[in-house]
Amino acid sequence: MHSIEAQLLLNINKFDKFIRTSEIPPEKKIIELTGKINDNTYDVYTVGSRINNETGFAVCIFKNNEPYKDFLYKLNPTNSVFQAELAAIGFAAGWALEHNKQVNIHTDSQSSIEAIKSAELKSEFVNSIKEKIYSSRLLVSLT
Repeated sequence: MHSIEAQLLLNINKFDKFIRTSEIPPEKKIIELTGKINDNTYDVYTVGSRINNETGFAVCIFKNNEPYKDFLYKLNPTNSVFQAELAAIGFAAGWALEHNKQVNIHTDSQSSIEAIKSAELKSEFVNSIKEKIYSSRLLVSLT
């Protein structure tokens, strides 16, 4: 998909905006990441990438260890790999919520996991991803 479609899904305009931490409800400041869900059907692999000044992300969903769905999104050239990695995680959590499916989200982005766990980040975009993780906390694990 192209940037316009990704913007509609992810609200890319929030990438560089900041909010006051006092505006974040206390229960959503610290996100406890759940361990792997053992009796689920879906494993979701996320990745963000930047090659030749083009940034994007992919989300690959496996159902019962078989490929199920792939999503590829091209972001704006100004977006970073970190933003792409977070966007992929947010997309995966949103997919779980939308379809009411338990999923294990797998990422190699330790910086994204640390950002989601942090109580002090002011980035509106990071906090929107935290909101999705919080809303899907009974459906999603992130490893």
